[in-house]
Amino acid sequence: MITVMIPALNEEKNLKSTVLTIIGSAKEVSISLDIVIVNDGSTDRTAEIIRELEANFSFIRSIFHEKNRGIGSSFLEVLKIAKYSKITVFPGDNYSTPYLIKNLFRNAHRADLVISYTINTECRSKLRNTLSLLFSIAYILVFNLHVKYINGSCVYSTHLLRQLDIKSVGYNVFGEINVKLLRKGITFFEVDGYMNSDATHSSAIKLKNFIDVIVSFLKLVFEVHVKNRSLYSSRARRVENFCSLPKMGSTSELVAIYEK
Repeated sequence: MITVMIPALNEEKNLKSTVLTIIGSAKEVSISLDIVIVNDGSTDRTAEIIRELEANFSFIRSIFHEKNRGIGSSFLEVLKIAKYSKITVFPGDNYSTPYLIKNLFRNAHRADLVISYTINTECRSKLRNTLSLLFSIAYILVFNLHVKYINGSCVYSTHLLRQLDIKSVGYNVFGEINVKLLRKGITFFEVDGYMNSDATHSSAIKLKNFIDVIVSFLKLVFEVHVKNRSLYSSRARRVENFCSLPKMGSTSELVAIYEK
């Protein structure tokens, strides 16, 4: 059982397909959903589509903002009303493929934090890939993290998030959350995923968002390494995904096998 937040800003063309993709993926892996769509100040037909989806699916709820508040503020609002012990976010632009969604859903309960990384990065622009790489390197080095990508889609333990002092209300909220969780000694598990190549346009590369990321990063450095250093000084524990290996025999037994 997972609460799914879907942020939507002028997504009249993509929102319905996004929701149906999530519902279909959950059905394939037998996951019950609590979907909360946040209409974050849309001026197109997004609101009308949300009402239609609510009428057709009893597990879909919505939050409406007259003005855009940002993904961070919207997520914190959904976190307060989440029904289930796990919570995740999928953007309303149909960015997430069924492969990624199912991979996160089927592994949702393997660790406190299940974090994904994107395989088909060639679908992004050179600028987007460069910024994403620099973003991840900065976080991984400065905070001594051991994950492939710090800002990938994640499944969180709801109760752990509610215990965090989350300050970001903009685009950088998930970077802050992941750093704080990973430095509190939680368990984590990584999964791979693909992005939808038809939905790789991004509103993230804007001057306002770029400035917000830098300012939030500097504040996070101070909080984690100075102000609350003792609170964020533990190392997260990776949950391994090794297959059971057969017990190896003696050297003579192995030689006999290969000589057959």
